[in-house]
Amino acid sequence: FDSDFIQKQGVVSTADVVKLVPGVQFDQSFSSQDTRISIRGVNSSRGRTGVATLIDGLDLTGEAVTVGGGSSLLNINLYDLERIEVLRGPQGTLFGRNATSGVVNVITAKPDLSGFAAKADLEYGNFNSIKVKGMVNVPIGDTIGVRLAGFYLNRDGYTTNLNDGSKIDDRDMYAVRGSLRFEPTVDTT
Repeated sequence: FDSDFIQKQGVVSTADVVKLVPGVQFDQSFSSQDTRISIRGVNSSRGRTGVATLIDGLDLTGEAVTVGGGSSLLNINLYDLERIEVLRGPQGTLFGRNATSGVVNVITAKPDLSGFAAKADLEYGNFNSIKVKGMVNVPIGDTIGVRLAGFYLNRDGYTTNLNDGSKIDDRDMYAVRGSLRFEPTVDTT
């Protein structure tokens, strides 16, 4: 899926991506501590993984990030993307031992040397939900470019703790990503 398709479909998380692909399922426990993606019925179990999830080459299914056989990092907010690839079937040759059933490969947008660009989206919704996404792309000369992207989400909870009356599932999160591109020749990046 390219960035235009992602925008038109309203994809904001990995859970949204897998809904668009036949034979792929996203399973998440109530506590969000155990998240699994399965392709053709094969998923992770007890520390073994069948579907690799990568963001810019970083494997989110490795042992360092898994929680309870799955990973809470798999249900992340996606922003400023170049494309998302969902590859079904064994992908171990290219992506390693964690890809026996397939791969969800997320590629973020890279700096563009052709010109300045900026974009921002602001959303307001139920439960005082405020979401801001944006990016700034700045070329520095003909061979260097910088891109900054980020998002912020703040939302009141909607589930009430019956013990003390507080809301227990509010959100207050943000992420920032910076990238630098150096292209001294047409053949070297």
